[in-house]
Amino acid sequence: MGAKAFEIKRKILGVALEKARLGAGKSLKDCAKAIGVSPAYLAQVEKGAKDLDLAQLEILARFLGIPTLALWEGEVEDSSQQKPFPPPEEAVKVRRKIIGLLLEKARVQAGKSLSEAAKFLGVSTRTLRAYEKGEKLVPLPHLEALADFYQVDKSFFLQQALFGQEEALDREVENFLKLPEEIRKFVANPSNILYLKSAIHLSKLSVEALREFAASLLDITL
Repeated sequence: MGAKAFEIKRKILGVALEKARLGAGKSLKDCAKAIGVSPAYLAQVEKGAKDLDLAQLEILARFLGIPTLALWEGEVEDSSQQKPFPPPEEAVKVRRKIIGLLLEKARVQAGKSLSEAAKFLGVSTRTLRAYEKGEKLVPLPHLEALADFYQVDKSFFLQQALFGQEEALDREVENFLKLPEEIRKFVANPSNILYLKSAIHLSKLSVEALREFAASLLDITL
C-alpha cells in the first residue's frame, strides 16, 4: 500500500477528529490529556501529519462520546456526549497488547508469513513483530491496510476493545428498536421467554432436523 494512501487516511481521520472534538466542546489540551500526548502532537494528528493507534483512538472516541468505528471511518455527527473512560496509560498499554495479539491471529488465519505482511506494508519484519507484541504504536493507516491484506473487517480489532461490550450492546438495542412494534412487545414480555428459547433452539437445527421435527408435529396432530 502506497504512502499516498496512508496520507489520505491520516487526513480523513484528522478532519473527523477535529469535528468530533469541536462538536463535543473539548479543547486540544483536554483530548491530549485523555490519551497522554501533548496538545501539539494532537494538533498534528488533526492536520494529518501524525498518527494515532487504535488504543488511543478508542479512548478519544469514548471521551468524545462517539463510536470508535465512526471516528475511524470519518463518519462523525455534529454533537457528542462525553462518557467515562479509564486512565490513559493503563488503557493504552492493555489495548496495544490485545491489538497485537489480534494482528498476529489475523495474519496466521490468513496464512501470511511475517515477511509477506511486512513487505506488503512496506516496513521491516522487526517493526511488524513489534506491532504484534504490542511494543510499538500501530498507525491506524497501517492497521487498516493489514486488515485488508488479511481480509478481515476493521471491526475485528474492536471485538475485544475496552469499550467493545458497551458499543455492541448499543448496536443490539438499536437493532431491537428497528423491529416491528408487535415483535418488540412479544420479545419484551417475560412470559414469552419459553417461546423465544424454543425459537432460538429451532434456528440452530439443520434443515433435515427441522423437517423431522415438522413431521413429528404432524404425527401428533393427526
